[in-house]
Amino acid sequence: MLLIEWSKEAAADVAGIIEYVAERNPKAANELEQRIADCVERLAAWPMMCRPGRIAGTREYVITSSYVLVYRVTERLDILRVIHTSREYP
Repeated sequence: MLLIEWSKEAAADVAGIIEYVAERNPKAANELEQRIADCVERLAAWPMMCRPGRIAGTREYVITSSYVLVYRVTERLDILRVIHTSREYP
């Protein structure tokens, strides 16, 4: 299992997403936060299971139809961003 390293941007992305969802539906926010944590744990065990990313050297995990986790595999699992699918990326 790989060591997990969150970028400042990814941590801020998740905090903002959870805050936004919690304002509207606290239960959904808790479920989404748990789903993100579960996805990251799964990736640490099977880092190559997701599709190659739009940026060279990255991969993308579709968390829900609304959110994508962007990561890179090095000697660890680098979580780079968690973005809403409506946002322009990259």
